[in-house]
Amino acid sequence: MDSITQYVMGSAIGQLVLGPKHKGKGALIGGIAGTLPDLDVIPLRNASVIDQLVYHRGVSHSVLVCILAPFILSWICKKLISWDISFRRWYIFWLLAFLTHVFLDLMTSWGTQLFWPHPARLSLDSLFIIDPLVTLPLLIGCAWSAWSRSRRPVKWGLVIASIYMMF
Repeated sequence: MDSITQYVMGSAIGQLVLGPKHKGKGALIGGIAGTLPDLDVIPLRNASVIDQLVYHRGVSHSVLVCILAPFILSWICKKLISWDISFRRWYIFWLLAFLTHVFLDLMTSWGTQLFWPHPARLSLDSLFIIDPLVTLPLLIGCAWSAWSRSRRPVKWGLVIASIYMMF
């Protein structure tokens, strides 16, 4: 998926798990978390287009990283951010941010190496890389939740986007 959708999905997860009461910081951290797996393109920026296509959505989009990286990131957040949030809740946040990122990429024709180091790419090929019908409900739900300091709008945004993706 495109970076905007990944960012907004991460923001939705941030607002839902961390709560909207931190003056939008949960959404901001969530947006960053939602785009973090795509940083695997940085070492590939000078590589050939073929290498970029082969290695992007590899290890950083694997189940292994989705499960292990949240432990480290949760520990860092627990140490550096003085919010009253448990390690378990931080872990759930990071796990959901990574899993939703990978799931969105799995829905596209490009797919991911979900079971890295196995080289097979899995793809559901059901969404185009840019899909406003996924992005807009999430964006509206995030904005409305940030404005109203309530989780209900972001929940509805996630429900609407999820129902659309199921079809």
